[in-house]
Amino acid sequence: MRRLDQQFLSRLLMIFVLILGVIALSATLSQAARLTENILERGLTLGQFALILLTIVPKMAELVTPLAFGIAVVLACVHRNESGTTLLLRAAGRSALVDGVAVTVIAAMTAAGLLLLSGVVIPQSQGAYRTLNAQMQQDSLAAITLPIGSPIAVGAGVMLTVGAHTADGLFHDIEVVDYSARDETTIITATRATLSPAPDGAAILTLENGRLQRIDPTGRQTLLNFTSTALAVDLPTRRTPKSNQHPVDTRSSLDLLADRTDAAAAEELTRRLAAALSLVSFSVLAAGLLFGRRPAVGGQALLAVFLIAVLVVFLLLQSAVISGSGFSDHTLWFVLTLSIAPLALLPFIRLGRRLAD
Repeated sequence: MRRLDQQFLSRLLMIFVLILGVIALSATLSQAARLTENILERGLTLGQFALILLTIVPKMAELVTPLAFGIAVVLACVHRNESGTTLLLRAAGRSALVDGVAVTVIAAMTAAGLLLLSGVVIPQSQGAYRTLNAQMQQDSLAAITLPIGSPIAVGAGVMLTVGAHTADGLFHDIEVVDYSARDETTIITATRATLSPAPDGAAILTLENGRLQRIDPTGRQTLLNFTSTALAVDLPTRRTPKSNQHPVDTRSSLDLLADRTDAAAAEELTRRLAAALSLVSFSVLAAGLLFGRRPAVGGQALLAVFLIAVLVVFLLLQSAVISGSGFSDHTLWFVLTLSIAPLALLPFIRLGRRLAD
């Protein structure tokens, strides 16, 4: 029996890894398609694009693990039933409860690995993703070529003129004219300037060694020399989504637990716990249905399709509740209760089997 259990475990893990790889790759490519426009806009190389995708692979794998493992459990149990192994074990005196416990232990170990992945590895990979994103945004800003000698609009009533742009990314002989104020005109000139990203997705133009000139309606001028100053500019070719200062997906589960009073932290922590609980509860349900006392050798296809459909709907419903607006303590307990809902079906399954016998 130990050898049969080892064969079942190896088959289950093989199916799980294969399905996880396919679904995670599909999710990563879908994310890549969504990022393509932004990546092309920044002018990044293919190597930089691949590096960004590599940092989001762990996140995609985490998101699809409950689905992949649930499908793997269904397929592995169906295969063992149809091969006659389950009937052989029943004839040898092994109960359905023992098989169910074996599947539960495997699922619990997988859930523990998922919690470790989502609580430790994913925050690091997401942090690396955001760091790379910011760095590549900085590099792309440095590579921007602005018209030389021609004024361009960089805001409402603000015109920028660049005298030269050298290979090191510096802009020289800068002039900024601000007509936005009704009562005065502001002219800023500087010998050189650099571009850097701003948190809100705009760009910061840092001017060095310059002069600020204000002209009021009467023609009176005010002059001010400066060593360095910063000006927010709106480049028409750049639109970067605003991100949080400390996104919750870059924080470990222990940090989220310590700050669970924050709604965003509680939502992310609930999502991680719900994924692990869902993985275990559905696996127990699938084993309870497929590893009956007298499993049918044939006719497993309809039951397998039914279980996979239940799994998909179950996970979609759970995701919709978590991502809904107004996350609260009631939402937290509802999601966690929903995650273990498949376990509530087991008594009815046993009752139905007893009535059938």
